Amino acid sequence: MKRADAGESAVLTIAGSDGSPQPPAGASEVLGLEAAGIVSGVGEACTRGFSQGDRVMALLSGGGYATKCVVDERLVMR
Repeated sequence: MKRADAGESAVLTIAGSDGSPQPPAGASEVLGLEAAGIVSGVGEACTRGFSQGDRVMALLSGGGYATKCVVDERLVMR
């Protein structure tokens, strides 16, 4: 997904400042738990009907502030 916009979550403002939850193992070190943008590519295993160019939003474990991100189709919404 090519990101057009990202949301800011209260979780991001407190994460780590007092020993509170950190990103899960393997998650991006880039902040951002949600993003909206345009589908830039679809994997062969995609079964939910997304196509390149679709406008979508997604929930992420991190990386929402990045220019592009890879998202499991189960966490993508139109």
